[in-house]
Amino acid sequence: MINNNFFSHHAKSQRAKKYWLLAFCILNISLNSISWCETRLKDADILMKSVKTEGNVLPQIIGGNKLRYEDWPATRRFRKPNSNYSCTATIVGSRVLITAAHCLANVSHAKVENGDTYTVVECENHPNYKPYSADIALCAIAEITDQDFHAIGGFENINLSPLVTKDTQLFLQGFGCRENMNDKSAGQLYGGLSLINKLPSRDTDDYVTLGGVRICQGDSGGAAFLLTDTTDPNGKRFIIGVNSTDDGGNRSNISSLPNHTDWIEMWGPQHRADICGVQPLAKHCR
Repeated sequence: MINNNFFSHHAKSQRAKKYWLLAFCILNISLNSISWCETRLKDADILMKSVKTEGNVLPQIIGGNKLRYEDWPATRRFRKPNSNYSCTATIVGSRVLITAAHCLANVSHAKVENGDTYTVVECENHPNYKPYSADIALCAIAEITDQDFHAIGGFENINLSPLVTKDTQLFLQGFGCRENMNDKSAGQLYGGLSLINKLPSRDTDDYVTLGGVRICQGDSGGAAFLLTDTTDPNGKRFIIGVNSTDDGGNRSNISSLPNHTDWIEMWGPQHRADICGVQPLAKHCR
């Protein structure tokens, strides 16, 4: 997450072939590097992990504030397939999480850190996805007998009918870079406010934000929150979009969830995965 005075280009890495099985062990973070192993993970293509806040292990560049993991326990970070760049995901129900479609590159399975173990999820891109339109993916726990996600602090809620206008403030967050085109500055969860400059229209399903923070590589897939109190991101908050890309300038493109209400509402029951804020029977919601 960087300030809009910085300029970056979204990483357009080559998309992996369908079912190309590569696993990335993530987040062995040190002061100067992020390392991962390239050994194949059984039954999964991606490994999604939480990141603990452990002091000032990374530089703090202006633009947003460093967030405590304890306040955002449903947020995960993972490596994009066939890429050096990472993405962000959010657990939005006891059996479901949400991220950006372009982060998955047609990979169908992932392993998600779940307490002291890992849970396999099956992922599905929005049927109308094309870079970077309808840039939304949902993942559900693969087997009904698998253990549900842990609910420490509760799962984040989605709002499919938010009251937003131009100049509404959104809280953007993610594990992205803090400097222009410098992935070594990624890995710490940051967040901050940005203003909606353009609402979704016939030409785009995105919220476009301008001013305040903007997304950088690694923030893709992270949640865009509507806050009840913009001075308190740890208060009542709702996800209304998913970080997609930036325009290479000052703007961030956020895939609007309300523009895809029908698909999201049907997806949960089809996958036996109640989504917080969407299905009334969803449990352990924040």
